[in-house]
Amino acid sequence: MAPKTTAKNKIDGMGIINQHISDGEFSRVYLMCGDETYLMRQYRDKLVNTLIDTSDSMNFAHYKTDNADPADITGFIQTMPFFGDRRVALVEGSGFFEGGNSDLISMIAEIPDTSVLIFVETKVKKEALYKKVAEIGTVAEFSTPNAATLSSWIVGKITGEGLQVEKAAVAAILENVTLDMNNLSNEVEKLIFYCMDRGVVTVADVEKMCVSQIENNIFAMIDALSRKDSKTVIALYEDLVYLKTPYKVMLSNITTNFRRTLQVKLCMEEGKSFGDIVTTLGIKEYPAKKYMSLAKKYEYDTLKSFYDRCGEADIHIKTFVMNEKMAMDLLLADLLKK
Repeated sequence: MAPKTTAKNKIDGMGIINQHISDGEFSRVYLMCGDETYLMRQYRDKLVNTLIDTSDSMNFAHYKTDNADPADITGFIQTMPFFGDRRVALVEGSGFFEGGNSDLISMIAEIPDTSVLIFVETKVKKEALYKKVAEIGTVAEFSTPNAATLSSWIVGKITGEGLQVEKAAVAAILENVTLDMNNLSNEVEKLIFYCMDRGVVTVADVEKMCVSQIENNIFAMIDALSRKDSKTVIALYEDLVYLKTPYKVMLSNITTNFRRTLQVKLCMEEGKSFGDIVTTLGIKEYPAKKYMSLAKKYEYDTLKSFYDRCGEADIHIKTFVMNEKMAMDLLLADLLKK
């Protein structure tokens, strides 16, 4: 069956790929892109494995960042298949869509009906090459699904392993784990392994096993602040921004961490034991150990000034003196200078 030459829908990557596989009709060229790499990898494999046997080295070629040469790709894709229905070239992380490439634009327009070219890219500019793919082929964009879809996916992943899961536990997973499907998948698999003997995943299991990536980054950031390690602080901050963490959530977590560390510092200076600290502050043992390690790296006055500065940032946001991003940027700049 001849490949499709056009595709109007360039939004729902999952829907597009599923439809093409169901119809058995395929575009000559695909661009799979977006920030949800977990889904993009899944649907990359689904499409490629439908199109061709990847062990067929005569008709399948896989190009990556280090060997994605336009001339080689052109030569492969314009050659007739060898004892097969089609040739398929998979090109990943090429960087071609970050800038212009006139050779590829011309080549894409001349892809034969016996070939399919698939680009998988995380960095894409909607310029000439992107527009050419959208014109004659398919752009399939992948972004993190909404909460309802993620809930169904989590339930399916757990029940597919023969376990039951409390509805509240699913909500707790979404609240505790950064909404990145790769991270979600790792945390759900960890829960499945932990709960396999009991056959059910509960809220208590989620609270025990799933550590928020946001909290991990915030703790690491505060640890880096104690060393005045600006490079690490900025890198962790950029990670949180990349994960689409709301600035007010970042500020809330930083403030909570400083407050807890300050409380633990006071308890330690009063000579309280580890057990007393856990009981007095009502915190679990694992975070208590982390707060104690942080408290040893800070002077009390420094912790107090950092906590107070977080409070100022919160007031600036609530009184509309600054927007959330500006308040967070200035807060971290001030903390690094103290």
